[in-house]
Amino acid sequence: PGTGKTLALRVMMRQADTTFIWVSARDFYRSGAYGAFTYAFDLAAECAPCIIGFEDCDNWITPTVVDLLKTEMDGMRRRKGILTVLTTNFPELLPDALIDRPGRFHDLLELALPSETVRTRMLAAWIPDATEDDRAKVAKGTDGFSGAHLFELVSFARTIKAEEGIETGEALQRALTKLNEQRELVASLRTGHDYRPGLQVRRAVAGSMALVAKRGRVLSAMNEGKLRTAR
Repeated sequence: PGTGKTLALRVMMRQADTTFIWVSARDFYRSGAYGAFTYAFDLAAECAPCIIGFEDCDNWITPTVVDLLKTEMDGMRRRKGILTVLTTNFPELLPDALIDRPGRFHDLLELALPSETVRTRMLAAWIPDATEDDRAKVAKGTDGFSGAHLFELVSFARTIKAEEGIETGEALQRALTKLNEQRELVASLRTGHDYRPGLQVRRAVAGSMALVAKRGRVLSAMNEGKLRTAR
């Protein structure tokens, strides 16, 4: 997630001088997996030459849909002038008969996490007013960050700089500290570690629980805010 799959589709859609059909979870939900794939290929045949982009269809790749894809892409009835692009966060769910078969998906592209060199180039493009040293420090300290994480870091740093009037380098470091704290929290939640919220959150939880225990108590806007924090 966050390595640029959707961005790649968006760039392709804007640069390709042909029809582009974008199929996402909304289409799958409304038409069902089989219906969305069938309708997309039928529409693409009418609009050919055409590109179909199936975005994050991990939950919709059923055995029936796999058979449909194989037939549509390399079956008895040849589809001409259609380029099919499929993105997934879980490639291990796709069978070899679909992805390791010449004539169906010709190219497999892995959009991995950016290296330190690539992160440095991203920072140079997104926050050019930072010094080379500051960018190098941030690039070195963001091992494991996706492009989306890095873009969020830059956006947050710009907000801090604008609101507090501090130097770009300091804003980047403060933004990095904040994102690292978030990632540590996410990691603790995934691994089942005991996360202990801050004192302010614990007080809000305790206060809201005491309010709820009193039957018939009317909650004011302030108390409602505490309840929302507790949730």
